[in-house]
Amino acid sequence: MFGLILQSTEYIKNNPQWNLQINRQLEGIKESSKVKDDLKIIIPKLTNDASWYKTWFSFGELREKEEDHSLACAYFGLAQFYLNQDDENKRTVVHRYLNNFYRAHTEIDYGSYQVPYQKTFLPAKKVNINPTATKTLIIINGFDSFMEEILVAVNFFKGTDYNVILFDGPGQGRALIDNNIKFTPYFENPVSAIIDYFNLDEVDAMGVSWGGYFVIRAAAYEKRIKNVVCYDFFYDGLNTFLKDFSKDTRNHIRQLLQNNDVEKTNQLIPTLIHSDANLNFLFTKGYENTGTDTPYSLLKEI
Repeated sequence: MFGLILQSTEYIKNNPQWNLQINRQLEGIKESSKVKDDLKIIIPKLTNDASWYKTWFSFGELREKEEDHSLACAYFGLAQFYLNQDDENKRTVVHRYLNNFYRAHTEIDYGSYQVPYQKTFLPAKKVNINPTATKTLIIINGFDSFMEEILVAVNFFKGTDYNVILFDGPGQGRALIDNNIKFTPYFENPVSAIIDYFNLDEVDAMGVSWGGYFVIRAAAYEKRIKNVVCYDFFYDGLNTFLKDFSKDTRNHIRQLLQNNDVEKTNQLIPTLIHSDANLNFLFTKGYENTGTDTPYSLLKEI
């Protein structure tokens, strides 16, 4: 989920990608003594993707048995994060993550909905924050996120004139994992489906992380969106994928794409991302989100 601002702790030296995900899932609970004790055991075991999955999953099971659902949610969230969509464990672990989330957050008053979209549905939640609210805020999440990551913070809107609708759009959360709805830049289509389903005449909308681009795109076409918040804003998907390369390499890749040089692009990218955990994740997740299977096809799609 691009652009999230977290108070970052370095748990693993020289691995900003893994540190980002640990900070992301443990935000708000990492100062507890139980978490600190767990991390003393967990961190030394994290040496590769296989150990990452195995270690977080085992601690998720441990805390789930103890009915510590907040911790189980965080640990299962970490366990599933680097699993490919075709991994037989992916959906099971995702649902354990989500089941523990809802058991940990019984304070949230919401309704669950299945919004028809592309012969299947987008999972959505309408959160009833203020009984007398006259406005609706639609929140769009980002590149690799579940709407639950935002749902946990909706009580921030208490005292406002808003109720809130969240959903997993194409390439996001359970829309991708359960219903295989792939990424699209044309986010006005799923947003319009949400507005239609809830029979709304006008809404405001906020985009989080790459959702900051999606919300601007949606508002350009969907005139029932009246006000927009970008938190934050990525206006160039290709630049987001290439930003960690050197300037010369970025220019070279852009030239290859402009020349439609499939072979050289597909030869070059794997050698550049092989030993970089962040780039490896970005491209692997990109393949999953878009349904592409080569660097050239992914970057063209993005």
